[in-house]
Amino acid sequence: MKTESTGMFQYAALPEEELLEHFDTSLPDGLSSQQGEERIATAGYNEITAISVLWWEIAIRQFRSAFIYLLLVAAVIVFAVGEYFDAGIILGFVLINAVLGFYQEYKSEQALRALQQFITQRSRVKRDSRWHTIDSRNRRCRAG
Repeated sequence: MKTESTGMFQYAALPEEELLEHFDTSLPDGLSSQQGEERIATAGYNEITAISVLWWEIAIRQFRSAFIYLLLVAAVIVFAVGEYFDAGIILGFVLINAVLGFYQEYKSEQALRALQQFITQRSRVKRDSRWHTIDSRNRRCRAG
C-alpha cells in the first residue's frame, strides 16, 4: 500500500484498477494473512473512536449561540435602562434554556456511551482467497 497522505473520500472516485493498485490487493484473492498483519502493524486497528465529551464542555456549549448572545445583549440594555426586573426575567430564561439544554445533551451522551458497549462491528474480509467475517477491530481487518 502506498503511504501517501490522502483524504478517505477521494477513493470513491477512483477507478477500480487504480484503487486495487493503491491498496496493493486484488479482487479474486484479497489480502494474504501476512499482508493483513503487516498493515495492522503499520496503520493500527480498524476502528472509530468516539471522543468523550466532558460535562463542562456541554455546559459551555449551551451559551454558544447567536440567540443567547442576543438575549444577553438585550438583558444588558434593559438593565442599563433601569428595568432590573425585566433584565432578571431575560437572564432567567437564558439560565433555564442552559439548564434544560445541558440536561438533554448530558443524558444523550450517556445513552450513546451505553449503546456503544453493546455494538460489535463486524466486517466481511477476503484473506487468502477465502471470505471471513471478523470483528472490525480484529488485527486482520485492514485497508485492502
